[in-house]
Amino acid sequence: MKKIMQTWRETVNTLNETTYSRIVKKIEDMKVPFVVMSGDRHEYGRNKNNERNKALKQLVKAAGYPFAEMEGSWVEKDEDGKAQRVVEKSIIIYDESRPDVDAPRKDLFALGQELSSEFDQEAFIFGEPGSKTNMMLINAYDQDGRPVDYGGPWTSLEKIPNDADFWSRVRGTTFVFKEEQEEALEVDAPNSFIEAMCKANQHKGKKIVFVRKSK
Repeated sequence: MKKIMQTWRETVNTLNETTYSRIVKKIEDMKVPFVVMSGDRHEYGRNKNNERNKALKQLVKAAGYPFAEMEGSWVEKDEDGKAQRVVEKSIIIYDESRPDVDAPRKDLFALGQELSSEFDQEAFIFGEPGSKTNMMLINAYDQDGRPVDYGGPWTSLEKIPNDADFWSRVRGTTFVFKEEQEEALEVDAPNSFIEAMCKANQHKGKKIVFVRKSK
């Protein structure tokens, strides 16, 4: 009985809890495909949204996928111009099997589309490793499976302060999906601040590093 209870606790912890480090390991190291989505809608109160998210999690479980709870947040202004923080409950669904459900799994991307439509979500996030580079390709998609203009592409995760304008959060750690860091372009070091401004202007949109070369 002790062994059974221990196994049960490990299963529950794996399915219902997560940490930032675990998410990073699965996404950046293990390259596990995933979906992030929510059942929340701004026009509903917290109680109604809790019911919607409970239903969302039940459907994900029935589809044979493990998930972990997350939060998403952003800052917006009300009609009086006062800034307020909005926090939304969400989940991250991993393309892995559940040890407690014996059910055939649907395609994860198709599941994201289906649930996004059912819960009237504008978009869901889907990430998977590229077939050629094996680098994670993360983007937001609408209910028809089309990439949305404002969502991605991203390649990894990055911790940020919890007072940032928007963030995702898991067990106290706030983070965002980020783009691949562009390789810095080396440029001959300037001899004045004005020259530095001119050199920077020649490479707009590029990350540059001034390098002083020995003569």
